[in-house]
Amino acid sequence: MEIAKRLPHRSVQSVYRHGLRQLHPFKRGAWTEEEVEVLVAAVAQYGKKWATIQAKLNRSADSCRDKYREMDDSYIRGR
Repeated sequence: MEIAKRLPHRSVQSVYRHGLRQLHPFKRGAWTEEEVEVLVAAVAQYGKKWATIQAKLNRSADSCRDKYREMDDSYIRGR
């Protein structure tokens, strides 16, 4: 909260997510086919509980959510 107060152009959530990316050793970069299969299986098992799924894949919850959304045929990239 203190950092976000000093950065009025950034939301508290964006400051939190930036810190999370910097401090936690989540895997980043391209997804492998095996990871995608694990993601699909985990969503089938747990639903869209991204915090639970992030532990299975060692990727951030946001990354898992975004990848799952991208796999949907109706996904439109950009605004």
